[in-house]
Amino acid sequence: MVLEDVQMGKYKIPKGTMVVPQIQSVHLDERIFPDPERLIPERHLNDNGTFRKDERIMPFSLGKRACLGESLARMELFLFISHLLQKFEFQPDEPGELPPFEYTPGLVRAPKPFNCRAVLRK
Repeated sequence: MVLEDVQMGKYKIPKGTMVVPQIQSVHLDERIFPDPERLIPERHLNDNGTFRKDERIMPFSLGKRACLGESLARMELFLFISHLLQKFEFQPDEPGELPPFEYTPGLVRAPKPFNCRAVLRK
């Protein structure tokens, strides 16, 4: 909530206005991330092939309102996803046909349900 009247460019935001950051507007900005709706892991690697931190990527928000559980969430996600990827190969439900890139509108941008096949690795 804005604690006092604020002028941002040509817009005046009155005191007491609820402000919801639209972080996905940065994540989907083609000037920052060309072809933002495609998964391109290489865009997050430096010339040596190691992870390159980018301050414009904010999955847990930022500042005073950032997620308090971010470090725990990152550890849990790493353990969960790495275990799944070690045990299974994930494939499209229909061979050669990826699911549609569609989202459910709302406060959190979540993908619409889709089917895939998890094939046990040998």
